[in-house]
Amino acid sequence: MKILGDSTKRPLAALVIGALTILFAAGAAALEQALPGQIREAVESSALSQAEKTEVLDAAGRALNAGIPADDVAIIVTRARDRQAGADTTKALLKTVVEVQEKGLPTGPVLNRIQQGLSKGIPPEKISASSRRLADKLSAAQPIVNDLVRGGVAAGSGRDREYAVETVARALERSIPEDAIARAGTQVKERKGSVVLFDKAVHTMTNLIENGMPADSASRLVNSAVGRGFSEKDLTKMEREVVEGLGKGKRMDDVVRSTESEIRHDGKGESRRDDRGRGSRDSGSDRGRDRDRDSGRGGKGSDNRSHGQSPER
Repeated sequence: MKILGDSTKRPLAALVIGALTILFAAGAAALEQALPGQIREAVESSALSQAEKTEVLDAAGRALNAGIPADDVAIIVTRARDRQAGADTTKALLKTVVEVQEKGLPTGPVLNRIQQGLSKGIPPEKISASSRRLADKLSAAQPIVNDLVRGGVAAGSGRDREYAVETVARALERSIPEDAIARAGTQVKERKGSVVLFDKAVHTMTNLIENGMPADSASRLVNSAVGRGFSEKDLTKMEREVVEGLGKGKRMDDVVRSTESEIRHDGKGESRRDDRGRGSRDSGSDRGRDRDRDSGRGGKGSDNRSHGQSPER
C-alpha cells in the first residue's frame, strides 16, 4: 500500500480546514437568522470581537431553546452590552438562568436580579456572582418546600409553591437559620395549613430579623402566631406593628414582650383555626415590591417587602 507523502497530506488538510470553516460560518449565519432581531442587533453593535459575538449569540440561542422568553434574553444581552460586559460574563449570566430553568426552579427572581442589577449599573461580574448565589439558594429551598407538601401541607397552586421557594431562598440568602425555617414548616403542618401560610410565615420572620429582631425571638413570635390561627393578613398586621414600634424608638425587648402578649390574648385566634391556613394571597399579592427590593430600591417593613437582595450587598 502506498503511503501518502507530505505533499499529499497538506492539500487534504487544507480541504478539511476549509470545509470546517464553511460549516462553522454557515452554522453561525443560521443561528443569527434564527435569533430575534433585537438580540442580534445588540450583540453585533457591541465592542466584542467577532468570535466573542458568536459565543454570546450561541449562549442566547441556548437560553431561548431552554424556554427563557425572548424579551428577557434581549434585555440581558442589551444591558450587558450597554455596561460593556465581557463575553464570558454575559454568557455566565445567561447560563445561570438556563440552569435554573432546567432544574424546574423559579426563574423570575434570577432574571430580575440580573436585569435590575444591569439597569442600576452594578458591575456585571458582581451581578453574575450574586445571581449564582441566588440560584444555589433556590436549589436548596425547593426540597424544603417539596418535603412540606409531601408531609401533608396543602400544596396550593403551582405559583404558590414557586412563591414559597422564592421566600425560603431569600431567607437562606440572609442567613436565616435553617432550623428556624423548619420550625415554621412544622408549625404550619400542625396547623394543617397551606404552602401559602408557610410562605407568609417565613417572609414575616425574615422581615422581623432584617429589622433587627434576634432570630430566636422572630421565630418564636411567628410560630406562636401561626399556632394561634393567624392568617396571612394577621401576620402582615403583626409585622407592621413591630416595625412601627421600633420606628418610634421602643426597645426591642419591650416590642417582643408586648407582641407576645397580644398574640396570647388575641381572642380571634381560636376562631381562625378553621381557615386551615388558606387566608388571602397576601404574601404573593405584592410581588412587585419584592422586585423593587431585589433591585435595592425598597425599604424595610411590610409595606416595602424586604424579600429580595440587591446584587450590591
